[in-house]
Amino acid sequence: MAKGLLEERFKEASVLQLWLHVGPASAHEPRATEKACMWSWRELKSLSNTIGDEISGADAEGKVLVLANTGFGGRLATTGTLNAALQVLNPGETAAPHRYSMAAI
Repeated sequence: MAKGLLEERFKEASVLQLWLHVGPASAHEPRATEKACMWSWRELKSLSNTIGDEISGADAEGKVLVLANTGFGGRLATTGTLNAALQVLNPGETAAPHRYSMAAI
């Protein structure tokens, strides 16, 4: 098949030829922007207890500590593909259910 016809088929199928985009400049390792982070359970538990005591029940929906990776410059992100957070609800407080993810436990 002529190269031009093949190129047209690629274009019509909305596909790119990886071999044209991968070369010596391409990394063979991930180029992650996140940094290695470790959250101490002792510190998270202490902070959770503190917000449980200090933040009013009216703000219960927002009593959430997001494990924010410093590599993302303050964005609400734990990794490039995952978010992790701790929500604190005291007895009698309620929050809307997480309908968007089965991983919201």
